[in-house]
Amino acid sequence: PPPHTHRAQATEAPRPSPSPSKELNVNDDSYISPGWDRFFVLGGTSEGHYYADWFNDQGQRYNAKPSEYMTDLISNRAQTFIEGALQASKPFFAYVAPHAPHTRASPQPGTDGYFQDWKAPRAPSWNLSSPDKHWLVRVQKPLTPRCALGSDSLYQNRLRALLGVDQMIQDIVNLIMKHDQLDNTYIL
Repeated sequence: PPPHTHRAQATEAPRPSPSPSKELNVNDDSYISPGWDRFFVLGGTSEGHYYADWFNDQGQRYNAKPSEYMTDLISNRAQTFIEGALQASKPFFAYVAPHAPHTRASPQPGTDGYFQDWKAPRAPSWNLSSPDKHWLVRVQKPLTPRCALGSDSLYQNRLRALLGVDQMIQDIVNLIMKHDQLDNTYIL
């Protein structure tokens, strides 16, 4: 890999490094990118179904159960790796990149009712059709009320999916605090 990428630096680093995440837009179920001690990434060309998707888990296909929420799977794998490194008193690099809130944006379980009255931001460019703009904007017809509701629904679901990301980050921070290592940790 190029010398200034996180993978190249992880390869050269004398510390364990996992990749519980979505690494590439196309992953197969046997390839492990160089530099990772623990590899768990969203598989195939998936758009992220959030439930019952598949992952490359250390070069083996892992088919998620219909009840397993994607962000929770990534969080659990990351926490297991981090817990092991902390218990062994070893420095580590963890690249944790959840798929949420990409389109399909399946809400985090237990978030029904959150953000019900929120609307997608209505910036000046929202629902714009104008003869003096780029051809794609020129030919774009205004959204119907039904499409506008769909845009709002997707926005609400994205916000609810991000609640799962917030929970994942909180759980990881709590784990690091439990081991009294927060002052020795960089979180980006």
